Amino acid sequence: MNELFVTEDGNLSGRATWISVGMLFGTIMWFNVWFIIWPAQKKLLSGQAGDQAAALRKRAGLTSRVNTYLSGPMLFGMLAPAHYGASNTVTLLVAVVLGLFAIWWAIQTSFRVGQSV
Repeated sequence: MNELFVTEDGNLSGRATWISVGMLFGTIMWFNVWFIIWPAQKKLLSGQAGDQAAALRKRAGLTSRVNTYLSGPMLFGMLAPAHYGASNTVTLLVAVVLGLFAIWWAIQTSFRVGQSV
């Protein structure tokens, strides 16, 4: 079973690399929820936010939006080992760059939602 995750020369296999990428995105999402979104919601709902309410809402909303957009690349990273087990550094780099560009584009265009064209 170890041969699925570590190659003969001791490097991570393609499958392990994809799982690691998905795990990285999942860890970022976990951090966002537990240390940014949830504490902001607790302050807002308990009335302790005071003058910081607008800033807390904006920060929590943006972080929540980032989590929504990270869920696609995370899912790809978790499903890729079964469907796209072969990878190399160039393939991984291209996938990460395309994923980050897609997230950036989605965040930039999301601010225009609800505005007339």
